[in-house]
Amino acid sequence: GTASPHLLNTLASSPDWRLTLIAVSMLALFGGVLVRWIGEGPHGIRQSGPIRWGAVFSSFQRSRFRASAFGYFGHMWELYAFWTLVPWLVNAVMPDASATETSAWSFLVIGVGLLGAIWGGLMSQRWGSARVAFVSLMISGSLCVLYPWISITPALAITALMIWGFFVIADSAQFSAISSKACDPEMVASALSIQNSLGFLISIGSIVLLTQWMDHLGVSVVWLLIPGPLFGLFAMRSLMTESAPDHKTTV
Repeated sequence: GTASPHLLNTLASSPDWRLTLIAVSMLALFGGVLVRWIGEGPHGIRQSGPIRWGAVFSSFQRSRFRASAFGYFGHMWELYAFWTLVPWLVNAVMPDASATETSAWSFLVIGVGLLGAIWGGLMSQRWGSARVAFVSLMISGSLCVLYPWISITPALAITALMIWGFFVIADSAQFSAISSKACDPEMVASALSIQNSLGFLISIGSIVLLTQWMDHLGVSVVWLLIPGPLFGLFAMRSLMTESAPDHKTTV
């Protein structure tokens, strides 16, 4: 979803933000129609009681949910701010690139996250969601630290950005999986809604901060992302004591 506007700009003969906005809005509308048409799966919770506003935050009293949610908050400090910076980071190492070329590279850097998400899902069956999330956040956080020194040539910079784009999203679904299992079934929807809402609120802050400072700090502005992964890794350290899932089968 985040990569698609860059793909549209790449395919357009003359990129225009208005046309891009119209196109992605139509895609979002189409997505809504698909959701309505397909409907919910057979395993969802069909019945719910009256809204209990005080219970919305009750899941945070559970240590496992709290560790996952705080890890997610650290992840969200980094994720969308990084995606916002990608075209600027590409242009910083390839100043002669056209708008179309910048959009193409931005699409690849962000779009490779599709493979990262698939990798995260597959590896969670072997390692468990917590380990996948921890490793992914550790790698993306390391790139927050190292990128200003790595980006000395366009080739190295693009390689680092592709690796970053792969791992920066690989943990996202894993946090949702951990959190959904850590709270009462009847509170899953409310708990994940609060977790996601707070995560996107945090994203607004990091996006505003980095876009205000990127012209002053240059590529070193990515260091402002470091607190997110650090906080997330520290918050979810207790989850690392869990054993990996057992997939042995009997015949």
